[in-house]
Amino acid sequence: MNNSKTKFITDEIIEERMVAKGFGCDKEGDEEHMFKSVLEGNSAKITDEWWSSADWYIYEESTNDGYSVFVSTADKDNIDIGSDVNYYDHELREDLIEAISNSSNIFVWDLDQPFVEDAIMELYGDVIETQRVMVEDELMDEGYEDLI
Repeated sequence: MNNSKTKFITDEIIEERMVAKGFGCDKEGDEEHMFKSVLEGNSAKITDEWWSSADWYIYEESTNDGYSVFVSTADKDNIDIGSDVNYYDHELREDLIEAISNSSNIFVWDLDQPFVEDAIMELYGDVIETQRVMVEDELMDEGYEDLI
């Protein structure tokens, strides 16, 4: 007769494992942790100090008549006005997400811009989901069963 009890995967067990890996609910809102996790997870680097050998550049520029525009480009020496220059900075979020996802070395003129936080938060959601799936797979390998 088999006296072993079936072990089921629960949210509590998953959270316990996530905390042990440094990705629990206690890290939500920890901007430094989120920033570091996203960049390390994508093998990307980002700085607000000019980096002449960066893979991607995102910066503010002024027009001749004093308006601000935002440049987002891989080639700082050949700016294409039609595709590299943005009138609104909120359009930069997608470019930053793509640059980080492509393991780029990135220059951003101001890391405190809202689009930077928005990009990091979106990508951090992906990091958390990946970690959760890994934890669930580990639990299954240890003999736990899904409650579904």
